[in-house]
Amino acid sequence: MRLIIFILFLMYFGQTFAQSAFYFSHIQPYSNEPKDLVEHENGYLVVGYNSLGGPEGNGFLMMLDKNGAILWEKIEEAPEPDKYEMYTAGIFHNGYFYVGGFRWINNQRRNLLLKVNPISGNIIWKKVFGELPVLGGDNHIQDIYPNEDGLLIAASGFD
Repeated sequence: MRLIIFILFLMYFGQTFAQSAFYFSHIQPYSNEPKDLVEHENGYLVVGYNSLGGPEGNGFLMMLDKNGAILWEKIEEAPEPDKYEMYTAGIFHNGYFYVGGFRWINNQRRNLLLKVNPISGNIIWKKVFGELPVLGGDNHIQDIYPNEDGLLIAASGFD
């Protein structure tokens, strides 16, 4: 009889504790979401997005060595007033990483390109480009490819 009561106790109260543990371990103040992986002679660059759990988010960069150990990690805070920036694609070219993505500026998405030092992770420059806003799923930077004139930036969209 005690065994049956103990089993019923675990069935009832076990769910309570399990749900709290699940909530505690999976609901966190922020999370990093990878969008692209760029191969480099010394390792890999992960580019993506750092969610703050609301309407704000930051760009995310992480350099890994060939064995997967983290060499450096950067969360690039998005500027005011919109505070939203996401990196979606990257390439290693002429000694630097070039990372593409978008930023919200005055409630409109704008394409963004960064030049990143592969050793330190420092951002050398950021450039917002394009006259038209990037709508819902349109014209997001999906790939970057070098050519003889510089970089070819490929975007995709749908209607």
